[in-house]
Amino acid sequence: MTQIRPSRRPGDIWRTLRVFPFIFFSLHSMAEIDASGQGQVVRVGLYENEPKVFTNTAGEPAGIFIDLLNEIAVTQNWTLDYRPCDWSQCLNWLETGQLDLMPDVALTDDRQRRFDFHQQPALNSWSQLYSRPDQPIVSIFQLNDARVALLQDSVQLPYFQSMLINFGLQTELIEAPDYPEAFRRVRDGEADAAVSNYLYGALHAAQYNLVATPIAFQPSQLYFATGKGQKSDLLAAIDQQLTNWRANSASVYFDILNEWQNLPPKPLIPRWLILSLTTALALLAITVLLITWLRHLVAARTRALSDSERKLTTILDSVGAFIYIKNRDFKYQYANQQLLDFLGKRKEEILDRTDSDLFGETMATPYLSNDRQVFAQGHPVRAEETLKGRDEERTFLSIKIPLHDHQGSIYALCGISTDITEEKDREARIQYLAYYEPLTGLPNRAYLFDYLAPAMLNRPPHQGLALMVLDLDDFKDINDTHGHDYGDQLLIEVVRRLTNALSDKGHLIHLGADEFVIVMFTEGTPDDPASAFCEQVTQHMRNGYEWRDFSNHCTASIGLALLEPAEAGDLGQTLKHAEVAMHQAKLNGRDGWCLFTEQMHIALQTRLALDADMRTSLADQDFFLVYQLQFDDRQQVIGAEALLRWQHPQRGLVSPMEFIPLAERNGLILPLGRWVLLTACQQLVHWAGQTETSGLSMSVNVSAVQFRSADFTAIVAEVLAQTGARAERLKLELTETMLIDDLDDAIRNISALKAMGVDVALDDFGTGYSSLAYLKRLPLAQLKIDQTFVADVLIDPVAAAIARTIIGLGHSLDLNVIAEGVETEEQREWLKQEGCLAYQGYLFGRPETAEQLRHRWAQPAD
Repeated sequence: MTQIRPSRRPGDIWRTLRVFPFIFFSLHSMAEIDASGQGQVVRVGLYENEPKVFTNTAGEPAGIFIDLLNEIAVTQNWTLDYRPCDWSQCLNWLETGQLDLMPDVALTDDRQRRFDFHQQPALNSWSQLYSRPDQPIVSIFQLNDARVALLQDSVQLPYFQSMLINFGLQTELIEAPDYPEAFRRVRDGEADAAVSNYLYGALHAAQYNLVATPIAFQPSQLYFATGKGQKSDLLAAIDQQLTNWRANSASVYFDILNEWQNLPPKPLIPRWLILSLTTALALLAITVLLITWLRHLVAARTRALSDSERKLTTILDSVGAFIYIKNRDFKYQYANQQLLDFLGKRKEEILDRTDSDLFGETMATPYLSNDRQVFAQGHPVRAEETLKGRDEERTFLSIKIPLHDHQGSIYALCGISTDITEEKDREARIQYLAYYEPLTGLPNRAYLFDYLAPAMLNRPPHQGLALMVLDLDDFKDINDTHGHDYGDQLLIEVVRRLTNALSDKGHLIHLGADEFVIVMFTEGTPDDPASAFCEQVTQHMRNGYEWRDFSNHCTASIGLALLEPAEAGDLGQTLKHAEVAMHQAKLNGRDGWCLFTEQMHIALQTRLALDADMRTSLADQDFFLVYQLQFDDRQQVIGAEALLRWQHPQRGLVSPMEFIPLAERNGLILPLGRWVLLTACQQLVHWAGQTETSGLSMSVNVSAVQFRSADFTAIVAEVLAQTGARAERLKLELTETMLIDDLDDAIRNISALKAMGVDVALDDFGTGYSSLAYLKRLPLAQLKIDQTFVADVLIDPVAAAIARTIIGLGHSLDLNVIAEGVETEEQREWLKQEGCLAYQGYLFGRPETAEQLRHRWAQPAD
């Protein structure tokens, strides 16, 4: 701790000399004062916050608050006992009574509950954010995900936290015991920025290679503080002294502030001193020494000012922006090194030159316009400006601020120009990506609706409109087979062909993936030119595509929607019509085009309504199963095939030929298929418990979507485990076409089912590829002769030959063979003679519900 009997500071000698005659003639009376006597001892906290409170190089307390307190102590005959501590420790000591007085304390609600304060503030201050020059911070939004160091237990900490929350920023706050530690962490990269009061930052930021940012906040008043309910006499004395000082502009209070804030020194030799020296020759030696000391002080101040100017120049040259000053004639008076380097000029080539001198009249015109606004309006002007340097032209955000003299007149402007070229390029890129597809460079859907929709609505009355949606056929298969590189190159080639075909007759839009839109404005009716164009494009698409070491063919399906001249239309609705027509072209066999008609719209609405009803019916359990029995050659029941039916609440029974394809398109086939499998297995378990049906098997049809799903075999195993059905009584029927697409995957799935004990039958055999090459590789259990052959075996030699071949093939491969669609005794007899011993068809009965079958079996036989 440091105990000090306060005395006048060296800078106060002038105030002493003003009253020197009085002091000279009062020496005798002053000598009678007991020099050894001490007044009240005041314990004062001393922490490091230069220039307000700190320990100087001589190890002595110093700073604005120290000087003020020393002056007050002189008037109150206090002995000051300075006790070093860091900020948090000082506040704790003050609260617990280990300190009597704490300087430089900002008033907050929390501190007012913990401490007592005088009324008259001692000093005004604010907080400033500092950062490294290589990572400049110009906006508070740059603090998102940043690290900021603040003084522990400082008034800045809660205020800054609240400010970050209000801006919605996520910022890591690092508490430091003092400002030097906070600045060190930023310098060493442990933090991105630091907060301090502006006085400390102005004095020390350059020492840590930091610069002030434009982010300033929390103007505050600073006080001396005591513990709650303690030392009120100290606060009263401080309050009285501060009030008296601040009422007198010539008081020591303002001398102290001027001294620490580097204001110009006062005249060295006042006039009254000359008078005093003529009357007090005895003081000549003292005066000479005093003048020498003052000269030393002025020289030191001059060096300090020079150092400050060099530091300021270093800071301004290091800022990542152009900083310059122009006078009222728009001539440069200052330019930092960043601007000089960009222009490739020396300072002498810039100063007292105008923008017209440097860049020419054309480029300088917008600069001059912005500069004139500053002088005319008297407030900052913000504008984007393009500046051409020695190597390139870049875009800057310029903020031009008026500079006022002591009379309030604008004598110059200060400009700060920040390079935003990269930001502008990013904005342009974002704008491009918003309206153009990167791979093909074509306009996208957003462009279609934002730019072409108004043109379509506002077209002249004599113009018609043709809108075409083009979708490549089997593009997904091409991607899967040859890879996305080939798919991308194919799209680029398609764009080239479409662009050549379209020429300047319309607009080509890339909706995404393999879908394109063509918009053609026609004079008069659009039908003929649009139809001709569709034919031309279809032909172009059929031509082969060469790719490295192989060639490929790719066709397209086109949907066409027309708007006649003077016919109003909505782009979104017209686009939907073209898409409906395109899907109809797909259904018609692909590789062609289709014109939208109202009948298509009605069919689409019907399909959409049926789709919605199907989802509702699935939840309401409107689906049910019927079973068509299967017989052997002795007309004994050997099993049944489960068939799905839909009892629509309004339409009645809906044909499976109508709703099964729809379910496969809308994805409902997966939950429907699982429900069918579960219900059929439950019925199989029920039959197994009855004597007359215990030996029956159950055949269940499986769709291609189900079979190709990744978890199909797992679902079968789960259903078997859940119901307790015997796997060897379950038979899953697949069609040929679903196996050919991915034979290896089909073999894996069928083998997995066989391992469970589940048999797999090949349904509708003979209607597809019927290739022995894949048939011999599949672990099948049964072949099913399609009903189209069974119906004609007695009248068509070809049908009879196919049926005979299938039966022989089944015997050769050791597979069971069953015929479906048997309707007459003659058909059954023919099949039996050819070796087919299992049958299914109307000859034996129509499909019935489980309840109907139970009643049939319950009736006594004739």
